[in-house]
Amino acid sequence: MNSLNNLITKKISMKVPILFGVIFLMLIMPSVMAASLPPQKQYDSVIIWQSCDNSTYSNVTSIKNGPTTMIMGPESMIEISNDYYEYSFTNTSVLGTYIVNGYCDEDGTLTSWAYDFQVTPDGQETIAGTVFFIILIIFSITLLIISFVFHNYIFSFISGLLFMVTGVYSMIYGFTTFLSSYTRMISFIIIGLGMMITVASSIDLVNELSPGGDRKDDDD
Repeated sequence: MNSLNNLITKKISMKVPILFGVIFLMLIMPSVMAASLPPQKQYDSVIIWQSCDNSTYSNVTSIKNGPTTMIMGPESMIEISNDYYEYSFTNTSVLGTYIVNGYCDEDGTLTSWAYDFQVTPDGQETIAGTVFFIILIIFSITLLIISFVFHNYIFSFISGLLFMVTGVYSMIYGFTTFLSSYTRMISFIIIGLGMMITVASSIDLVNELSPGGDRKDDDD
C-alpha cells in the first residue's frame, strides 16, 4: 500500500512542473501573439512602427476604432532605417481602442502584422485613471459621512473640496475612455455638489465659532 502511495505521489510531483509550465505559456501567449503600443494621449500624433527583417516595404492597410469603424485606409510607411518603418497617425480625436493592420515582405515573403493601442484623455492606462477617480469619490463620501456622524464641519468642508477636485478631474480626463458632453455634465454636477457642501459647511462653521454660537438659551 505504501509503495502504491509513493508511486502516485511521485507521478503527481513529476506532472506539477509540467502543469505550471502549461499555465505559464497560456498566460504569456496572448501577449506574444497580440503586441500593442502603450496608451496614447487624445489629439496627439501616434507613431505607428513596424520592424520587418530583410524587407523592401511595409504598409498600413487599415486603422480601425473598434472592430468596424474605419479611420483610414491603406497607407505606405516610411523606412527610417534598415527594416524599420514608421507612419505618423494624427486622427486620434476619438477615445477608445485602435486596431492597426498592415503587411510587409519580410525575407521576401508577404507577412501580415497587427496590433492595437488605446487613446485615453491623458495618455495613461485607463485602469489607473479609473482607480484614482474611485478613490477620490470614496474619500469624499467617507469624509461627508464622518462629518454627519460627529457633527464636524471641518470634515464636510474638506469633503466638499474633494468633490470639486473630483469633478475637475473627471471633466479633464473623463471616465476611463469616455469623455463627452454627458461626462462633462456629470462633472459639473459633482463640482456643484462640492460647492454646495463647502459653502454650507463654511456657514455652519462660522456660526459655530461666532460668539454665542454654542450657547444654549438660559430660559430652557
